[in-house]
Amino acid sequence: MRILGVALMGVGLLLLVTYFVSPLRILWWWYRHMPMPLQIGLGVAGVGLAILLTTMLIERTQSREYDKDLKNQ
Repeated sequence: MRILGVALMGVGLLLLVTYFVSPLRILWWWYRHMPMPLQIGLGVAGVGLAILLTTMLIERTQSREYDKDLKNQ
């Protein structure tokens, strides 16, 4: 559950950045004028991508710590 929270915070931060940076605001306008099913689908896909990337990064850092422990023994 913690991973999902961190991933959603990352997605929220990405949305804030796209809204406050003026060249990226065009993407926000384009997204808001899509049909609702496409908005929902892209939103869910974005959250899924954020969760996937977050879990991959966490697994990688855990395996690095495990490798470091093996090297120190």
